[in-house]
Amino acid sequence: AAFEELKTTYPALAAIPITNEASVRNFLTKANCSDDCVSMFLAQALGAAMNARTGAFGDQSVFFGGVCRPVDTILDVILRVSVPTDRDVRVAYKTLLDDVNNTRAIRCASVS
Repeated sequence: AAFEELKTTYPALAAIPITNEASVRNFLTKANCSDDCVSMFLAQALGAAMNARTGAFGDQSVFFGGVCRPVDTILDVILRVSVPTDRDVRVAYKTLLDDVNNTRAIRCASVS
């Protein structure tokens, strides 16, 4: 049920072939950034989206592309429709989400 909710919130995650908890582990384990980097982009996006369900994680702001934004806003922009088609864009977002997921992102204070 949690994954179905995430797919509704972030439609790009629907590209992940997940049916149960074991398939989540399998997908995350096999993800890589060779060739088109789609699987690793989606793995990092899924991890960040799952973490963002805890509120505080999604509320933190990080610096990316010259702008300070909350993680929730970044996820909404990245995953609103579908997987980005440009590989360089996917790799940049994958790297950002990897940094966010592993607390290496540059934190900042966003002003609404």
